[in-house]
Amino acid sequence: MSATDSSSIFTLSHDSNLQDILDANVKWASQMNIVQPTLFPDHNGKGQSPHTLFIGCSDSRYNENCLGVLPGEVFTWKNVANICHSEDLTLKATLEFAIICLKVNKVIICGHTDCGGIKTCLTNQREALPKANCSHLYEYLDDIDTMYHEESQNLVHLQTEREKSHYLSHCNVKRQFSRIIENTTVQTAVQNGQLQVYGLLYNVEDGLLQTVSTYSNAIPK
Repeated sequence: MSATDSSSIFTLSHDSNLQDILDANVKWASQMNIVQPTLFPDHNGKGQSPHTLFIGCSDSRYNENCLGVLPGEVFTWKNVANICHSEDLTLKATLEFAIICLKVNKVIICGHTDCGGIKTCLTNQREALPKANCSHLYEYLDDIDTMYHEESQNLVHLQTEREKSHYLSHCNVKRQFSRIIENTTVQTAVQNGQLQVYGLLYNVEDGLLQTVSTYSNAIPK
């Protein structure tokens, strides 16, 4: 499949080269200028003032665009399986930069269904990763594997791998959400009425979001 294959709905492909990428960028920018002619010169070109921090999985099927936003509205951090370790320097720095420096008033931790990291642990394929030269990925997925084993008793009541994967995706949002709301920067902003935190789950089959958890200066749910 080439970059111009009419049978594909996608813009680029594995066969795309640098010129294809640059041409696609020109086309995108031109279309954006038609739809939103002031976006680049009057908004993006004069700095950023995002209202939301979006933390999600690196999965190619979703990003902050699922919120229906334009460039400049959302500050984004993505990683494999949207894992948020409390002591992760990148997480702490991202929260500080977004909340203290950029003054966002919403943080969204957004997982998704059919997550590859979760399915790797669910189907016991994680053990094969070191032999496939993926030792770092093996170590990285320890948090997901731990969650999988912690939820094993609840999984026995589910019939299909799809149901189990969906359940674990939901659990993972709650797991990472609980860590985010324990962060000092987040807690201070929430207590001052300056921030709300949402845990959401994106469904790759229909593009819709489901609310999992919320946290404001009221009691977290």
